Amino acid sequence: MGSSCPDCAACDTKGTLRHDAESLQTIVRLMGSPLITGTRYLAPGMRCDTCQTRFQTPIPEAIKNAPKYDVSCVTTLAIGRYSLGLPMHRMEQTQAQHGIPMKDATQWDLLRDLSEMVYPVYDALGEYAANGSLMLYDDTPGRILENKAKGLATHTTAFISVRNDHKIHLFFTGTNHAGNNADSMLANRTATEPLIAMMDASPSNIPKKMNAELTARFILCFCLVHGRRKFFEMLGAFDKE
Repeated sequence: MGSSCPDCAACDTKGTLRHDAESLQTIVRLMGSPLITGTRYLAPGMRCDTCQTRFQTPIPEAIKNAPKYDVSCVTTLAIGRYSLGLPMHRMEQTQAQHGIPMKDATQWDLLRDLSEMVYPVYDALGEYAANGSLMLYDDTPGRILENKAKGLATHTTAFISVRNDHKIHLFFTGTNHAGNNADSMLANRTATEPLIAMMDASPSNIPKKMNAELTARFILCFCLVHGRRKFFEMLGAFDKE
């Protein structure tokens, strides 16, 4: 900015170049990389050919004192495992193929340490969600563990609670159904306003341990899509009239 215009200079006119939003050009280049990337620093050393004394290259404190696993490394592993559903062994294989090893046991240790920092936030969100005015939830199969001795399969309950125009999304995976998880959440409810709950009409979705005060203010709404499903499937089984 502020340079002379070459076209104006060619015809002996004084023109000045300034920023022009309409002339902005954007170029995008996409590159592939593994989930976890890293930097290897090589610090060459020296040795005296007479006394054989070795001298090492000083390493900057910012590099020497930095943790081996950056925070972004741990959060990327968490997203890959619990959002994308990638098994740790598969992520280990992918990292090895890219030449950046990341053992599954190391992944577990990093995620365990991360969970200790995240759980207080998760518990706080659970208490906040328990006092919402609108709650939507349902079950989906979560094939992580299966208790064959008792014949119990695992489920993931997805909760959406709305409180003061904020939406809280929570997920519970275990042998409990949605109704059991709702009971555990509503046990922490202190709000006195009515609660509207939206779900399908499965008996496993209905809370069964609510106190009498909350039951009187519990507005239960069943899903209309589930209600019309079988009727819609029957449309083709009868004549038009």
